[in-house]
Amino acid sequence: MKSKVNFFLYILIALLVTGCKDDNEPKNRGEKEVDVTKTVKMKNESELQTTWDNLEKKIEENPDLWTDIKQVYSQDAKLNIPSTSQVVLRQLYNLIQDPNANPAAASKALEFFVKVNAEEVIRESLLNPRRDIPGWGLVITSSEVVTSKRDEKAAPYLIQVLNRNNYPQEGSEAATVHQHMKRKLIEAMQVVTDLDIDINKINVNDTQQVEHILSLVRDWAKKNNIKLLDE
Repeated sequence: MKSKVNFFLYILIALLVTGCKDDNEPKNRGEKEVDVTKTVKMKNESELQTTWDNLEKKIEENPDLWTDIKQVYSQDAKLNIPSTSQVVLRQLYNLIQDPNANPAAASKALEFFVKVNAEEVIRESLLNPRRDIPGWGLVITSSEVVTSKRDEKAAPYLIQVLNRNNYPQEGSEAATVHQHMKRKLIEAMQVVTDLDIDINKINVNDTQQVEHILSLVRDWAKKNNIKLLDE
């Protein structure tokens, strides 16, 4: 229940803050350059085919899931519900990866994948490259899910998104959410790796401290034969 409340809190904050954000605001010193116009995916559709097949069976066995799907599509007037669930699933997947997607629809799509326990898709959703509160909200939700599942396979995704966000952002409500996201990522890393990391002693705005955590988790992944993503 607490996680669900947090999820809606992040979306509420997003609606309040993004309306006030200045698109011409200069980047923070040290901020890493990320292309925020391209969809980020580490797997192509053929690699995810098994996931789509399994989810299609779930939808066939539980027609009520179509209600959740319709809620996603109702968030974006550009979307029309296709006749096949395979096409629907791919479109929902694209929503949570596309930095230009409707944030409300993307959040609903992620909520659907969490409900049906689509672990591969949840890991992928960590890679959302947007530098804004809706994008960070998706990462926070995904981090909480992989933490609750102790999903070791999510470690490379956690490493990549934390590395991309290892820059200070001061003096705004957006900074508060950004810092919270980094804490959630580190907390997830600690849980899935079981490393001796005290989140309460970490200053997430200190890039060297964060880089030390990243180094520890990279070493853990290598020792456990978990392949890192390209950074």
